[in-house]
Amino acid sequence: MKGQADTIGIAMRRALLGEIEGTCITRTKSKKISHEYATIMGIQESVHEILMNLKEIVLRSNLYGTCEALTRSGLLIGA
Repeated sequence: MKGQADTIGIAMRRALLGEIEGTCITRTKSKKISHEYATIMGIQESVHEILMNLKEIVLRSNLYGTCEALTRSGLLIGA
């Protein structure tokens, strides 16, 4: 019975989480960065660490769908 309960629990969790609406950063794009594990001259953190920190930003929005935003450094962020 434990295996069946795990299977049902996982399916229920996915269904419930799929219904939660929210706003988050889903992608980034920069002309100066070639790949995720690159380094940026003058920046101590790697691009990977910067991307992981972007996931912690809390956003609020009344919009539905996707939108894009540019940062001062020219980093394109999709939300």
